[in-house]
Amino acid sequence: MKKMIFAALIVMIMTACNQKNVRQVGGIILTIKFDQANSNDDKETSLDIMKARMKVFGVENPKIIEAENGLYHIEVPLQTDTNLIKNLVAAKGKFEICETYEGRDVFHDLNSINKIISGLFFDKKISARYYCQNKNFFFCNNLIPGNIAIKGPVIGYAGKENLLAIDSMLSFKEVIDSLNPSIAFRWTFDAASEKFSKKLCEECEDYNSTVFYTLIAVKSSKDKANVMEGSMVADAEAKVQTENNSNITEVQIRFKKEGSKTWAEVTKSNVGKSLAVMIDNRVYAYPVVQTEISSGNVSITGDFSLNEAKNIAAILKYGEMPVEPAIVKTEVIIK
Repeated sequence: MKKMIFAALIVMIMTACNQKNVRQVGGIILTIKFDQANSNDDKETSLDIMKARMKVFGVENPKIIEAENGLYHIEVPLQTDTNLIKNLVAAKGKFEICETYEGRDVFHDLNSINKIISGLFFDKKISARYYCQNKNFFFCNNLIPGNIAIKGPVIGYAGKENLLAIDSMLSFKEVIDSLNPSIAFRWTFDAASEKFSKKLCEECEDYNSTVFYTLIAVKSSKDKANVMEGSMVADAEAKVQTENNSNITEVQIRFKKEGSKTWAEVTKSNVGKSLAVMIDNRVYAYPVVQTEISSGNVSITGDFSLNEAKNIAAILKYGEMPVEPAIVKTEVIIK
């Protein structure tokens, strides 16, 4: 009996020695803060979802320390990819698949927005930095319009440094009041390819940018008809498929029984049209539906790495956090 107790003590001591902290082995320490109005139950649920997401990357038990003033310190050992960990911790994880508008169908709305914004500038109601110096561009020289002759939901393209200005303009009360409430504009998660961005730069010499994002017209999710949601997801997994001697990274999603029925209805009514696959209001893909899909499965492919695909899968698999924390400090420890 004494031998068994002694052996157990040795195991406990060895385990404790192996559980070195981030400052000993290196890694990331994130300091996060929840809104004071958030309930303790919602905070605990969100922390549990964070831990489950990180488990996908082999982080079994991230150390979470509650500090003063509503702060939490999250220690993630042996990880150096700060963007990856920050996204797992801070992404609320709101998943949707929405119907889209054809770009040409909202062209009139864009012209109306342009006139409103120009009028606001000349009435000195908006900052001079939105000066409309080129009538070939939308949103006061910030958005390069897409080709309305091409079928699809693309509205236009904007440089990374112009996204905030355009979002600000779209939030003006005068703009919101003029828009069809079922229209929403969403940016792609990934930037356009280097080749495509270079072509845009050559065509629009006055536009000073090299990294472009695409603006998509989606049907507002306020109308829940024909919208897929995160609660319908049963499982999600990152995979690498080989096709024509090339590796394609994808996220495979499987819907629950009721979700599968809705997915069949959505795809059936949208054959030949694009659907926008979104997480936290960013478009990860907008594929054209070729036929009704009754299997209850969907794959998201894109220009992302395996780690990024695992990140997406983890967010979808473990669901949306009830409350979203703010990251107030990031510390990377290299050993």
